[in-house]
Amino acid sequence: MSIYAFTSRNEGFGLTLIEAMAAGAALVATRAGAAETVVIDGETGVLVPTGNAAALAAALEPLMRDPERVRQMGEKARARVLAEFSIEAEAERIAAVYRRVLELGPAPPA
Repeated sequence: MSIYAFTSRNEGFGLTLIEAMAAGAALVATRAGAAETVVIDGETGVLVPTGNAAALAAALEPLMRDPERVRQMGEKARARVLAEFSIEAEAERIAAVYRRVLELGPAPPA
């Protein structure tokens, strides 16, 4: 798979985006759910309006004609998911919250 089309109209976080990125796929995604947070438009994929089939086709067609651009986007997508959305990255963010809480110490009595 070199291009992943995420055509959801309403989505939560959308793990399929992360999975496609981890596989090195370039993304064409509707602006639903967390897609705007996950996809860097023009770098790891292309964002299009929800419910707009013409915009989806207009984003997919040039990518299908340019395998080198797809490869580059896929590499950037994989690097992004490893850096920002891996289990290790998530664990580090959670640990940072706990470190901040421990640094603050207990709350003063009311």
